[in-house]
Amino acid sequence: MKYYKRFEPVGKYWLEQLECYNEGPFHKKYTDKRGTQWSIGQVYEHLTHTAIEIQLEAIRQCIAKENGATKGKKTFMGWFTFLIGKYFPGRQKTASHHKINPSQRTSIKEMQNSSIKVLKMMSEYSSKVDKMSKEDLKYKIKHPKFGALNAREWYLLVIMHYQHHLKQKYKIDNMLMQR
Repeated sequence: MKYYKRFEPVGKYWLEQLECYNEGPFHKKYTDKRGTQWSIGQVYEHLTHTAIEIQLEAIRQCIAKENGATKGKKTFMGWFTFLIGKYFPGRQKTASHHKINPSQRTSIKEMQNSSIKVLKMMSEYSSKVDKMSKEDLKYKIKHPKFGALNAREWYLLVIMHYQHHLKQKYKIDNMLMQR
């Protein structure tokens, strides 16, 4: 549970913060300096979708040794990201298979359920990732931006992704409080 202890505070924070919204503000779009429009609901949907469908699925595949390889390296961006332990500050370009502009249809209740699912999956995978041998960690799944990542690195990527979007959440929350 060593790795889950790193995720649990940020994962629970996102879940608990859902209590602060009602459906109107949850779907209200915030326009940043670049003209990008996302609601807080879209940020939540992006986080949970990316975690469940991409990052946690990659962890599952690494553990099961499916659809990956023991060869492959991180890209420079991947190496640098893991060196500093967080996403590079600022806006990140997302790979085409990611849900770039999440829908506006997701309710707060659906996001609570998705957030709980992420917390449960992260807890379940943590015990497996904690016990992986050096040999097990050689199996990797390619990330489009960061290169070949093992199960532990994919796990850490979930944590970094949730932390990365906190700044965006704070900006949207501040905008919502001003209205």
